Amino acid sequence: MEYVSVSRLKSFLGCRLKFYFEKVLAKKRPTSPNLHYGKAIHAGIQHYNKARWRGGNASEAAVVAV
Repeated sequence: MEYVSVSRLKSFLGCRLKFYFEKVLAKKRPTSPNLHYGKAIHAGIQHYNKARWRGGNASEAAVVAV
């Protein structure tokens, strides 16, 4: 830990174990399934729109294959 800020102090006072894992050990939280789902939806929409704009294959099968 390099420095003490108000937000770090507030985090420490809120839950010392959480502070230890996040700040001292620098453990990252696991990615939620909702984030993975949202990224997949956005990738499909992006592929569909780019295909339409470029005159490519914007069929459902092509978008799902992304």
